[in-house]
Amino acid sequence: MKNAASLIVVAFALSACGRERAPASSSLDVVLSGVPASVTFGAPFDISVTRTWPTDVSAAAFDPATLAPLVVDGLRHDTDAADEQVTETWVLRARVLEVGEFLVRGPVLTVAAPGRAERQVRADDAPIRIVSGLDDDDDGSAELPDEVLELPTSLTAWWLAALAGLLVLLWARPRKRPEAPEPVGVQLGDRERLVRLAALEPRTDAEWDAFAGELADIVRGAADASATSEEVLARLEDGQRAAASDVLALCDGVKFARARPTARRRAAVVEAARGLVEREP
Repeated sequence: MKNAASLIVVAFALSACGRERAPASSSLDVVLSGVPASVTFGAPFDISVTRTWPTDVSAAAFDPATLAPLVVDGLRHDTDAADEQVTETWVLRARVLEVGEFLVRGPVLTVAAPGRAERQVRADDAPIRIVSGLDDDDDGSAELPDEVLELPTSLTAWWLAALAGLLVLLWARPRKRPEAPEPVGVQLGDRERLVRLAALEPRTDAEWDAFAGELADIVRGAADASATSEEVLARLEDGQRAAASDVLALCDGVKFARARPTARRRAAVVEAARGLVEREP
């Protein structure tokens, strides 16, 4: 009887151990910070967007254009992986070129993984008020002199006045602004490398690192092989920046966060890189 009771206790203990719950998956988070409550029209200010997601999922690339009406320029972009979490931080220089009260919509973080439903999380919205830099009593209309000058009466005075007017017109005429440098286009001629990458099925860590390294080199090589992801994105045309950002974000995730994107996701970024290679300057 004692032996039977002992067997029941042991079986119960083993059953409890077998039912031990797996640790919960890491959480998603996205935070928008630095948006002032009020700022002068056109005045620059710095904001940051911090995104966090587990290393076992793939995150969609962040698009600064979603922060409208903010007009932003990239200052810094860092990615760090620790404790099975990827933390991505964007530091941006922003300004608003409209007067009024606006609501900056919080950026959205979307992640996906094989066999799981897509998940999203959004940062809190940030209200902002843009005020005019003009004085309160300045309605923006042209100002005229208080005293009206008398017209000259002699012929010499007329000539002098005409010459002065001509000089004023020459000085005030629109000056041709220096042309901005042509944006860097991605033209690498690496179509054969992309075809080979599309056919790869990485399995080991070394194969994954080689895949991500070569794909990133194809995009970085357009501007400077030694340039960082942020420097490359800053030099690209607006129409190319989103696709290049998606490719580089995946490569960074593979190298630094040990992300392992699906075959469908790999094919999508290789196709995006192909579009950059074949795009006309």
